[in-house]
Amino acid sequence: MAVGETPLFITLGEPEAQLRANAETLGFDMEAMAFLDLSPSSEFFTEVQTYDIFSPSEVEREPTTQKIIDRVQAVNFYSAAPLRIG
Repeated sequence: MAVGETPLFITLGEPEAQLRANAETLGFDMEAMAFLDLSPSSEFFTEVQTYDIFSPSEVEREPTTQKIIDRVQAVNFYSAAPLRIG
């Protein structure tokens, strides 16, 4: 990682707070890490009671894909290859 770059961690399963706590326990510094937490909340499970990660329509279409694109663009993101979704 070059100076000034911000890594982006996209999580679909574990909440950001839990990931940071686990990393700290292992001695990793996650302070500069940006997170996009797409994991389900506890309220999700009480209302729906099942978790199929994402249906194909959610992944292929808007909300999830757009959240990822927005967050990548908001972070000081650089890649030698262009970002491609889809």
